[in-house]
Amino acid sequence: MKWEIIRNYWAIIWALLMSGINIIQLLLAKTYARREELERVSSRLNILEQAVEG
Repeated sequence: MKWEIIRNYWAIIWALLMSGINIIQLLLAKTYARREELERVSSRLNILEQAVEG
């Protein structure tokens, strides 16, 4: 019985699985982009602090 369901709906199951994986990749990409922005802001802040001190 279980195998019949998988055999009949394998395309839908595969599409849902791939959609879930794509959503996870999208969320990870956004997190990585934010990290890059934060590093850039931190670098600029360090330059500004050095300019104010020196």
